Amino acid sequence: MAMSLEEYFLDLQNSVRTRAYADGSFSKPAFTLEMAEKLSLADEIDSLSVYSFEGSGARNKRIAVDGSDLDDEENQVVLVVVDYRTSDEIETLITTEAKKLFSSVEAFVQCALDDSYSELFDPSTQAFLDAQTINERRSNGSLDKIRLYLLSNARLSDSIKSFPSDSIENVEIEYHVWAIDRFHRVETSELGREEIDIDLTEWIPSGIPALEASTPGTDVSTFLLALPGEILANIYEKYGSRVLESNVRSFLTNRGKVNKGIQGTLSQSPELFLPYNNGVTATASAITTSSSNGPSMITSIRDLQIVNGGQTTASLYYARRNDKTDLRYAYVQVKLIVVNDSVAQELVPKISRYANTQNKVNESDFFSNHPFHQRMEEKSQQLRTPTRAGEHHETKWFYERTRGQYLNEKNKRSARDGKKFETEYPKSQLITKTDAAKYLVTWDQKPNVVSAGAQKNFIAFADSISSQWESSNLGFDENYFKALVAKGILFKAVESAVSQSDWYKASTGYRANIVTYAIARFAYAVSETKSGAEFDFEVIWNLQAVPEEILDELLEIAESVRDVLVDPSRPVTNVTEWAKRATCWDAVKRIPFDYPTEFEGWLKSKAELAKERRSGRKAQKVDNSIDAQTQVYELGQPYWVNLRQFGRGLKKLSDTDLSFIKYATGEQGKLPSERQCVRLMEIKQKMEGLGFIGR
Repeated sequence: MAMSLEEYFLDLQNSVRTRAYADGSFSKPAFTLEMAEKLSLADEIDSLSVYSFEGSGARNKRIAVDGSDLDDEENQVVLVVVDYRTSDEIETLITTEAKKLFSSVEAFVQCALDDSYSELFDPSTQAFLDAQTINERRSNGSLDKIRLYLLSNARLSDSIKSFPSDSIENVEIEYHVWAIDRFHRVETSELGREEIDIDLTEWIPSGIPALEASTPGTDVSTFLLALPGEILANIYEKYGSRVLESNVRSFLTNRGKVNKGIQGTLSQSPELFLPYNNGVTATASAITTSSSNGPSMITSIRDLQIVNGGQTTASLYYARRNDKTDLRYAYVQVKLIVVNDSVAQELVPKISRYANTQNKVNESDFFSNHPFHQRMEEKSQQLRTPTRAGEHHETKWFYERTRGQYLNEKNKRSARDGKKFETEYPKSQLITKTDAAKYLVTWDQKPNVVSAGAQKNFIAFADSISSQWESSNLGFDENYFKALVAKGILFKAVESAVSQSDWYKASTGYRANIVTYAIARFAYAVSETKSGAEFDFEVIWNLQAVPEEILDELLEIAESVRDVLVDPSRPVTNVTEWAKRATCWDAVKRIPFDYPTEFEGWLKSKAELAKERRSGRKAQKVDNSIDAQTQVYELGQPYWVNLRQFGRGLKKLSDTDLSFIKYATGEQGKLPSERQCVRLMEIKQKMEGLGFIGR
């Protein structure tokens, strides 16, 4: 049963109050942080820096801003203003209130663009630095659009339809309202993000002609289109990376640059773009068509996701924007695959994988479906925590392998069973994929990567984990999961301690950067020990808390980190941009760290580590064998018959492979052993890599 809006609202209010109490902060910034995490998961805002600024501009006009994301991708910046209400009853956000809130952040933009911020804002504030960065980017031509977000825990009034784009000082301003009902709709959807409805008639009233090439009665329909390059650029301009399937985003590492081959064709022979370019492969959940004695005309597309051709898409947009290239005569071939919702989660990742096979895409590019996450999910279901002092029951940590999984698991139960679920898996013990990436990359001593934003950090995390997994997956055992949880406990404890420290309260801001850098500096100190020892995360796992002595040390480091981040002599003016630089990490590594006498007691010796790893790998090897046997049986005899037929057709199955498959099909008259099942799963992986879908 899906969670109602009222239940979602009360759950959110409880989360906000819990966060505010733990951080020693007020409800409004706690709410903003909660919403920032949700917007990051929904692919809306990658890395929001939260702060609160209020002031007065010309003619005493109110100025307000509650957060920013100044990342330079697509020449856009994000500014946020917040409407938080303390009531436990859902209130309504009306038009006049929304306009007033947007007006206050518009005033901030005006001050940033007309230079008045230098007189009106305190130079020590984050607001001053953000305004300065916006002004500089407008001056150097790297600012095309400012996206203003209004975040509210009220319900949006039905009278509010939309806020049309506008401009301030010749910079385009785009308005986005995220009220409680919109957050609820997105978070309880199976996609975990907001579906995009693209109305093609906005640019071509009659729609786009399409040729259908599908088998009737199936869950998949395929359409072939020749899409005007101008339209594809328009779609990317309006929706940005939201139309790029998450795996494809990692390809676009050089945002703003145009592939030279594409550039040459567009400028010299745009009519040859269609025959020269490989085109685009995309998926959708639904389309609308019209027809009048001719080919079908696609007039709208729901939830368009480009799974191959992201570079082509972005290059068209940047060629038009940067070089003023005329795209009227350039056409792009598009294979549009409309996938029924019931099979979308299974098929879309495979379509993405096979569409990109020719590009030698790394396994990490498909990391959302990587077996690492399945392994962590399994461990989270198996391992119970030690009982904390004062408690009388064990709990579990919930590893959220897919977006919204925790809420879905809770809500599909009755109210009584839902409470039991939350007792076993407290919401405070939820780890998402992006959480795991933040904790692990921080401990791997890459705080500058963590500071670069959730998306960039996740790509770095995926590359690292995929490389390790390919070498051997046996190290991702029970001890690994316990250490992951311990790193999460450590991260949250440092966040809370920093928030409640006197030095932070005296000058707030940059907490996320301070925390990741402080923990990384501590990890660096551990790695510098000559004995080859490592930090003993079992200490934290057993306590389900961080010992005070460790927290005290980290808090001292955190204060020194803050001093490095805001050092007036730093080479980059904006602190959040400075935190993304490797040179910032070099400066933090130079912070002195005096080992306390208790330090040796926090470490695990080289010999102990070796013994622990041997034991863990041995146990994981047994688990892998059991898992393989279970999966072979669950796939069923028809699956293996089809796989054999597929492999034989490609001549990619050896005689040994075929002999193993006979056990899975039942032709040998006995069940395959655990070792044979492990081999069968390797054959399965090889065939799926060649394009076998198994349906």
